[in-house]
Amino acid sequence: WRLGSYLRTDGIPVILPNNTPSSLKFEKENRVNGSTGCNTFTGVYNHSGTALSIGSIHITQQPCSEIGAREIEADMLILLGETRMVSGEQRTLTMADSENRTLMVYEQMTQA
Repeated sequence: WRLGSYLRTDGIPVILPNNTPSSLKFEKENRVNGSTGCNTFTGVYNHSGTALSIGSIHITQQPCSEIGAREIEADMLILLGETRMVSGEQRTLTMADSENRTLMVYEQMTQA
């Protein structure tokens, strides 16, 4: 899944360009991994119905050279920790907090 939009921690929604490298992949055994655009991360998730929580995130510590990339990374990591609900529709995956406020919207990536 590629990050298409997210809610900045100051409450402002941001739409990202189609070539954004921020991504998320759910693996077997409740593992999740992805990229913030600067660093890669791995963690664990719990999913039941529409409930989703992500935790124990470990991230590499490479410097971010792209303008704004550090801010996207910081917000993305906070939002992953705040995620409590998930819903899917066609080629999108919407992650929300416990009040059903949309935090991040991911778009399905095509397989090469």
